[in-house]
Amino acid sequence: MRLRVWAVRCAMLGATLCTPYAFAQDDVAKRFIGTWQLVETQQTLSDGSKGPPQLYGPNGVGYLIYGEKHMCAVVGNPDRPKWKTPQTPTDQDLRSAFGGIIAYCGTYAVDARQNLITHKIEIDVIPNRAGVPLNRSFTFSGNRLILRLAPPLPLGVVDRFLTWERVDNN
Repeated sequence: MRLRVWAVRCAMLGATLCTPYAFAQDDVAKRFIGTWQLVETQQTLSDGSKGPPQLYGPNGVGYLIYGEKHMCAVVGNPDRPKWKTPQTPTDQDLRSAFGGIIAYCGTYAVDARQNLITHKIEIDVIPNRAGVPLNRSFTFSGNRLILRLAPPLPLGVVDRFLTWERVDNN
């Protein structure tokens, strides 16, 4: 009898402790769903200098879309050189296009306790990243989402973040 009472108390305590977290986790995860437009990128280098990542350039353009389970991200440098002949790009054209864009899709998981979102890449413009999880810390501020790259960071970079603004809830 004593064991039974103890088991019931533990179950009730577990439900009390876990239920609020489960609701909070779901509420935070739902905040991601929708379309976000890139409004700012900034990185800090080991020498203390700050500016936009060279890959995106100072005018980086991008969209981040979260559905119930899947996500897709595209960020690019709109100032990439135009191709002289779009139907038959040269090797240099292809290199310049590839060098100024990040694009990937997959699933995602939110850890509300650690303010961490993990993008689980299924397809990427860089083939080696398929299957590799990308961790980002997150902060919401009004209708903005700030994603900060988690280590390991690119060589010489000590901090990099992207600020996104919600453009719809679909």
